[in-house]
Amino acid sequence: MDSEEFRSFPEQSRARIIDTLLDYRQYVKSDKPTLNQQKERSVLLRVRSELPILENNVSAEFPEAPTDGTPPMRFRFGAVSNSLLGPALEVGTWANYHDLLGDESGHLQNAEVVTLDLHLQLRKNSFEVTQFQLFNIQKFALNPTGISGDYEWSWRARGGWEQEHLGCLPCRKFSIVGGFGRSVSIGGKDLEYLFLDIFGETKNDSWPATTWGYAPHLGMLWSVLDIWKIRFDGGWFKSIYGPKKEYSHIRFDQRLTIAQDLDIRMEIEQLGSLEGTLALHYFW
Repeated sequence: MDSEEFRSFPEQSRARIIDTLLDYRQYVKSDKPTLNQQKERSVLLRVRSELPILENNVSAEFPEAPTDGTPPMRFRFGAVSNSLLGPALEVGTWANYHDLLGDESGHLQNAEVVTLDLHLQLRKNSFEVTQFQLFNIQKFALNPTGISGDYEWSWRARGGWEQEHLGCLPCRKFSIVGGFGRSVSIGGKDLEYLFLDIFGETKNDSWPATTWGYAPHLGMLWSVLDIWKIRFDGGWFKSIYGPKKEYSHIRFDQRLTIAQDLDIRMEIEQLGSLEGTLALHYFW
């Protein structure tokens, strides 16, 4: 209690620490506390009395049911503009529980579970699968206690087939990406994160042709309004084993909710070439 480290914490953080310690001592209390235990409790109560009373932010309301949020299945129809390949129509579907850009009502906050995410682009002379993501799981963990310096690790993992370069439709690769990082919220409606991912990718479906490397990422989520949410994610990929590769991948997405089962997405992606998509999503 008298250490410089403890006294350097803000008053609210010190109050939470002492409250937790008092609750723990109450839980393990024996029928007849010793004299030393009684003295320690008196010291804790005296120090606690000099700190502010904390507000109870626990809501008495029942959590929202998952049926109040976005349904899990999704159909996608959109228009694509590519700086090298020109315009196209895009259709897609997925089976998921929730995505980070979606409406979080009744779902886990700051989490994503998307499976079987399929994108197909239609042009005059071509019909190509541009993405078939088997899974994409993400969990962003904020400060669990509110005590300064306390944190939990955020993590994510995804795998599937995707374009190697947005300027080449038939150039596909299979990739697995995953890693750990830190995430914070400054104003409550935002989330900033920093990740170090490890990736493996191959375009020939063979072990010797697989590239392994690391990919630091920086990104943010921002709920401007309940119906409007923005996401930015940028990463730099660098190989350390296998065929040499070094490239950047940047995404900027927005979601505008029209109804519980309908929203509009605007997506801008840079991966060798610049591509923009305006898509209508129907959920069921």
